[in-house]
Amino acid sequence: MNAPEHFDQDRDSLVDALLREELGGERPPDLRARILARSPFSARAKVTSIASYIAVAAATVAMVVAVWALLGGLYPRPRITGPYQLASAGGFGRGAEVKTQEQAATLALGGYVALQLDPHSDLRVEGAPHAEEVYLAEGQVHCAVTPQAGEFEVLTAVATVHVTGTEFIVRVFEEKGVEKMFAKRTFVRVLAGTVVVSGLWGSASFGAGQEGTVPPPATTKATVRTPAATAHAATATTPTEGKLTGILLRKEAGKTNGYIVVRAEGDSEAKTYLPLWQGGAAEQGGGADAAMLETIKKIPLGNLVEMEWKSDEHLRVVSLRAIVPAAITGTVEGVVMGKEANSIDVKPANGPTERYTARWIATPGADKPGMGSMDKEMIAKIATLKKGDTVRISWGYSERKRLVELTKLASAPETTATPATPAAPRK
Repeated sequence: MNAPEHFDQDRDSLVDALLREELGGERPPDLRARILARSPFSARAKVTSIASYIAVAAATVAMVVAVWALLGGLYPRPRITGPYQLASAGGFGRGAEVKTQEQAATLALGGYVALQLDPHSDLRVEGAPHAEEVYLAEGQVHCAVTPQAGEFEVLTAVATVHVTGTEFIVRVFEEKGVEKMFAKRTFVRVLAGTVVVSGLWGSASFGAGQEGTVPPPATTKATVRTPAATAHAATATTPTEGKLTGILLRKEAGKTNGYIVVRAEGDSEAKTYLPLWQGGAAEQGGGADAAMLETIKKIPLGNLVEMEWKSDEHLRVVSLRAIVPAAITGTVEGVVMGKEANSIDVKPANGPTERYTARWIATPGADKPGMGSMDKEMIAKIATLKKGDTVRISWGYSERKRLVELTKLASAPETTATPATPAAPRK
């Protein structure tokens, strides 16, 4: 049967049914299913109905997720993978003590801290959201922290390692022959970034590629007897606050935390200073001094700075300002105290050591502003210098002092090795 004949038959059946109903005959058959089945709009209606249900369900899920996020439900729970043992009751979570045997375990805290707990180690998970913390009782942990995502500290029996974004290793080990309180010592190796390590023995900062063991052997016995009032001083005479002038070497300033690294005049090593902490804990709205973070952002690296500092759990910067020269050009003669690839530190006969950086040379005819490179000729001259050489510098100031001319006046004095004293003959 072709299509026209089929439609005619359906029409005649419908008319016959209507006549039967009107004349009082039998109840007409229900033709709705057959009519809808032949309608070209039926499939589209089904699809539209399904799409409406999906849209409503998606909106409901989105609303639930938004409310959950506002309530803090999206903050990741502590997670652990690999073989481990729990030394504490209950499952793994905040407050759990984890021990490893022959293999390492991996921990994730807050979505921004990744830890590898080496074999034969003992660690307890502490802290709070956005202020993660672990206590390393034994063994070694490798830490990687995403910058500006939250606070993180590693505590041991003799030290606290504070970071805001870096990669480092902490190991706790026994050392025989020292007093009981400091029988355990802490080794720190920094792979990237900067950490501040503090304890009853004092404090120290470590940059990328640096490592050390605390407390220092020379102060171990003395710091055991340090009164609680001077808990963060290495000795009773170590100052807890002061002023200094130095070169701003490194810095970081995020929304909630930051630091500066300054080498003070007369010091061979640089130190790390954190802004003062304001308010309560991080989860209660506390954070680094916002005004100081803005100041840190505005001061370019390499400048001579004047600052006030204090010791409050860590070395803290209280005030900070760049020492801007009165003139924008000048000449100086002095001794090279240190250098990097594109800068040198020079101390004149009168005055503090300052850093002089190679200029930025714009590319002639460049289509885009800012195209160019550091002064390659000046960088080549810097490469030939050694610590102790005497130089004359012509400089110009633009954000920092920049090298215009550099002349070597004299080489560093030759150092003569003192001959060793012959050992006395054995009797």
